[in-house]
Amino acid sequence: MDTQLLAILLGTTGTFLAIISAVCAGFIFTSQRMDPSGQGWVFLLAGLVCLVIFEVFITFLGFITISQLFFIISQLLIIIGLTIIIFQNRQREKQSQGSHKQDGTNSDTVRLLDPLTRLPTKRQFEAKLKIEYEKALRSQKPVSILAVGIDDFNKIINQFGQSGVNTVLQHVAWILEKSIRSMDIVAHTNAEDFHILLIGIDIQEANFVAERILKRIEETPVRFDDHDVHVTCSIGLTMFPTKETSPLSSLVKMQVADTHLAFAHQKGGNRIISG
Repeated sequence: MDTQLLAILLGTTGTFLAIISAVCAGFIFTSQRMDPSGQGWVFLLAGLVCLVIFEVFITFLGFITISQLFFIISQLLIIIGLTIIIFQNRQREKQSQGSHKQDGTNSDTVRLLDPLTRLPTKRQFEAKLKIEYEKALRSQKPVSILAVGIDDFNKIINQFGQSGVNTVLQHVAWILEKSIRSMDIVAHTNAEDFHILLIGIDIQEANFVAERILKRIEETPVRFDDHDVHVTCSIGLTMFPTKETSPLSSLVKMQVADTHLAFAHQKGGNRIISG
């Protein structure tokens, strides 16, 4: 093959690759979505420049050896540029998918929270209760359940309306959250009722926690419509595991705490009934 034919073939190939590189570089210039760091298009542009130099050498100067060198360099630069773009695009897609999954998880968690008190709901509490109950049966470490109910709830509704009740519920929820550890759980499980799980705490220690909660609620009035609303609560308390505990009675234990709470209300409120 003579020199003139080789020059034509190399020139044609170089022109074709230069057009492709120019199109890719132009796309990257106008849209940073594929390569926001800019590294990919820098290599593409460098490859395009080498192709231009290649064209000059082969077409006008006839330096075939030097032009071949620039041809090889241009191809390497183009390959590196495209590889960077593809890699970074895939990395960004993975990060985006991870972000969507995380957002979905957060959204699910938010949906399970009580919108008024921002506490877990009864459904979440029962799920957590089941888990901690099974752990306690295996480890024989105590877990206490507190059923907390606002005294004279209907009177509060009649006197202050739903807006006043909402303020009271938020106030009580705030005190309960501040009265337990991060490892424990408090949930808004009914209109005027809350439930607490105290992990690793027996019934004697739980009584101290319950007394502290009642004292804080009684001594901290709720501010509503320029009035101080004094609220009290009652608490039903039980614990597990015990000698009579059966593997299927996690919800039964919750019902025991509810029964003690109802009895505390009947006794006049602002008291603790445990057993």
